[in-house]
Parts: sequence; structure tokens; C-alpha cells
Amino acid sequence: MTALTTAELEDAVIEYERQEPFATVEAERLESMPEAFADGSYNWKDVEWVVRWFGRRRRTSAVHPAEEAFRTNDWGDVQDAIGTALEAIDHTDDAERSPPPQTEIEQLLEALTDLEGFDVPVTSALLFYADPGRYLVIDDRLWKAVVNAGALEEGSSTPDPFDAVSYHQYLEACHELRTEHDITMVGLYRALWRVSSPE
Repeated sequence: MTALTTAELEDAVIEYERQEPFATVEAERLESMPEAFADGSYNWKDVEWVVRWFGRRRRTSAVHPAEEAFRTNDWGDVQDAIGTALEAIDHTDDAERSPPPQTEIEQLLEALTDLEGFDVPVTSALLFYADPGRYLVIDDRLWKAVVNAGALEEGSSTPDPFDAVSYHQYLEACHELRTEHDITMVGLYRALWRVSSPE
């Protein structure tokens, strides 16, 4: 497939804002949640919202298995895991301009994937809301979109399951797209979601 153009990505962002039911609340959460995660003022409902968001973006009434699994966690364990993970994120100006190293990703995943309901894709959703300038949610649909955008090797099979290596590879590709097309990571997510829309 031909790599996507900047104009196509920009059009997809506009279409996302017009068509996707979560667009407005996502924008609000992406404004407020990074600070809440940074200063520790987030609560159970904030984290639960991210888990629900991950599963319901596909416009299905079915409850994603991660939602029920998440509810079995102890709140203290959730806070400890998130606190440990966020300490591993490099927030320097230089870091904001580049994809996170695999060692950072490994630390984050090690801290968070012990929680019930938190596989790599759900964890990536939490990281997206904690640091949307640097992290991006991953799933099978978005992986294929990045392949189709020309940033991952054509024909690359979708990892099953995703792990630190594949998530690092994906983030490197997304940062390349962000730089090449002068688009924010949030804009890139929205564009990739729309161009991969099954509708």
C-alpha cells in the first residue's frame, strides 16, 4: 500500500473529530489526565475510564474483558504500579522529541502488566493518557495502520501478544510519522484510527 500523505493524515484528523463519539471527551481527558497522573491526584474512576475507553473505541456494546478484570485489583496496588511506572518516564525536553528507549518501556510494562486487565495494549492506553506527547496506544488495528502508512515493514504480521520489543518498534515508527508529517502524537492516533476504520 502507498504510504499516507500529510494531507491524508490531516483530513483523517478532521474526520475523526466529526465522526468519533469519544473525540470531545478524549480531548478533555488528554488535557487533564497527564497532570493528574503527574501529581497523583487521579482516582479509581480515572484509571477505570482509560480501561473502558480502550475497549469501547470500537463502538461495541460488549464489555471488554479488561474492564471486569480491572475491577478485581486493589486500589493500593493500582496506585503503587502507576507510581512505579511513572517514575520511569523521562520527562526531559530531549526525551519529548524522541521515542522512549526500550529499557524505559520494559520498566513501564513490568510495573503495570502485573495488574489485572493490563496487557500491553491496555497499558499503552494508560501511558497515552499519562504522556500523550510521547506514548501512543497500540492494538492490532493501529499496528496494521502504521504498516499501511509505510512506517513499518510492509506485510509485518501483527505481534501476538504485543511485548516490549514490538511496542518499542511501534513507537519508533509512530515518532517517525510524527516528525515526517509534523503532526502531534494525539493527531497521529486520530488519523491512524480513522484511516484504519472498518466502516
